[in-house]
Amino acid sequence: MGYNPLVSIITVCYNSEKNIRDTIESVLNQSYDNIEYVIVDGGSTDNTINIIKEYEPSFKEKMRWVSEPDEGIYDAMNKGIDLANGEIIGIINSDDWYEICAVEKVVDKFKESDADVVYGDLYKVIPETSERYIRTGDLSHKKISKIRLNHPTLFVKKGIYDKLGVFNTNYPVSADLDLIIRFLYHDVSFVRVPAALANFRLGGISSEKSIIFQLHRLSRKYKILRNNKVPYHETIYLISTTLMSSLRDYFILKVFGRNFFNRLRNIRYNIFNPP
Repeated sequence: MGYNPLVSIITVCYNSEKNIRDTIESVLNQSYDNIEYVIVDGGSTDNTINIIKEYEPSFKEKMRWVSEPDEGIYDAMNKGIDLANGEIIGIINSDDWYEICAVEKVVDKFKESDADVVYGDLYKVIPETSERYIRTGDLSHKKISKIRLNHPTLFVKKGIYDKLGVFNTNYPVSADLDLIIRFLYHDVSFVRVPAALANFRLGGISSEKSIIFQLHRLSRKYKILRNNKVPYHETIYLISTTLMSSLRDYFILKVFGRNFFNRLRNIRYNIFNPP
């Protein structure tokens, strides 16, 4: 009999009745069947809990969930990691969903390599049109400025969390960046699946926030980079490119509206990703 490790999938949610069915069904319908599903709800007041209960029998005792207040999304993720029994852990948020063979491809990659972390590419989905474009993941570089992190595609051996720690809740924003830097600087091995593993539903929330919010977010990212002793020139490069991208998106949305913004994004995708 082949080696079929238990994979724990974690979803954190709060008032997610609009989209959580897509997430749950994508886990339920995976081609790989040795999966446990852990849902950490932040005390939803809408129909989220009823939806979770509706699907619970379909997982045949391989679903566990809790609903209680938390200290933010990364605190909720840490709760999920603590509850997980699997040798391999993936995290998918309640707005996102997996491709049907995602976990199978990840497990196959773990089997054929000595990787500590397996990741892949990501479909970014425009909700208004259901159009999607691919974002290639790349964690093969030691230079932080060159990595492309697609967090919904990240699968980590639980032993790595045990050894190097989980998400730092002192960072309410970009704690996933802090985690990856920690992994990179401790020589954790990454292997990429050359395929899209998950779908990320674009909401445009960060682009539509105020400039003050964006600057506050950047200051927190800067703190993470400096606390992890990322070289100064890389830090400045990352902060400046992120700032320019945020300002560009913010002003396009404010001046021309979301429809124009989506059309422009599609044109940009078609130019850089020809058929």
